[in-house]
Amino acid sequence: MKSLGALMLIAIFTSGLAMANPSTPEPLEVPEVPVPPDDCFGRTYTCQAKLSFTVVEDGSVVGIKVLESSRSYPCDRALIHSLRGRVYPELLTAAHLEERLVGYQCINGRPANNSFKAMPLRGTP
Repeated sequence: MKSLGALMLIAIFTSGLAMANPSTPEPLEVPEVPVPPDDCFGRTYTCQAKLSFTVVEDGSVVGIKVLESSRSYPCDRALIHSLRGRVYPELLTAAHLEERLVGYQCINGRPANNSFKAMPLRGTP
């Protein structure tokens, strides 16, 4: 009887560990947002920053923080705006994520596109 109880405790403990570290959820929807009109003047660069956020049980995003700024306030705000509009699948427990997001490019002082979807830049630490 004690071995059955010990086995149950191990099963409960390991299932709790699996739920505490869920795989990274992928968004179902990523909104397209406008490129800020005041960000590209006179320069060529790519808008990207590292952000942390929490995906809560209903699939919405909360607690967005800029960890590594793009050094451009309009870029950071646009990435936050796109991230805030993401929709994730419903989760059993909230998931805290960090992503390096890339938004838009400025080429010779002009935006390459009028709008963008903030997407993770894969392959970077």
